[in-house]
Amino acid sequence: SSRVLWTLAVTQFDVDSTKIRKSMAALAKFGKVLNRATVRPAFRGIRSFATDDSGFHSDFKAVKKDDNDFEKSVEAIQSRIKEDIAKNKVVVYMKGTQQAPMCGFSNGVVKILQINGVKFDDHNVLADPALREGIKRFTEWPTIPQVFIDGEFVGGFDIMRSMHENGELQKLLDKAGVSRAL
Repeated sequence: SSRVLWTLAVTQFDVDSTKIRKSMAALAKFGKVLNRATVRPAFRGIRSFATDDSGFHSDFKAVKKDDNDFEKSVEAIQSRIKEDIAKNKVVVYMKGTQQAPMCGFSNGVVKILQINGVKFDDHNVLADPALREGIKRFTEWPTIPQVFIDGEFVGGFDIMRSMHENGELQKLLDKAGVSRAL
C-alpha cells in the first residue's frame, strides 16, 4: 500500500518523490502501520500542486452542484411525503420494511401496528437517503421511525408504545376510521 500511495503522490500531484520516500521510510522505521493517519503528514501541502483534474477518470472529477438542485430535491421529497400521507390512512417511515425491519425501534412500531391489526404503508428510509433527511425536515422530528395516522404525525416508537399501552392508539385508529383485522 505504501508503493501505491507513493505512486499516487508522484504521478497525480507532481510531488518530489524523495520527500515522500523519506517520510514513509521514517514511519516504517518506527514500526508505524502505513495508513491514512500515519501517511497524511507526508502529504501535507500536496493538494496545492493539483491545479486541475485532467489526469483523473471522470468518476473522480469534481462536480459542482447547483444549490437550486438541492432545493428542488427537497421540494420533491416534501411533495412525495404529502402525497403518501394523504392517500394512506397509516404511513410509517422506517429503517427497513414491515417484512424486514432494520432497527429495534422500527420493529417495535411494526409489532404494535400488527398487534392492532393495522395495515399500513411503509417507506424504507435506508434505501433513500434524501427521503431519510426529508422526513426529518418535514416533521421537524430527528428520529426514525415516524408514524402518520390519518395525515397527522403521531411520533416514533416511544409515543406509539405509550399510546398502545394506555389505549389512546386504539381510540385514534377508530376515530381515523382505520380498518383493523383483529
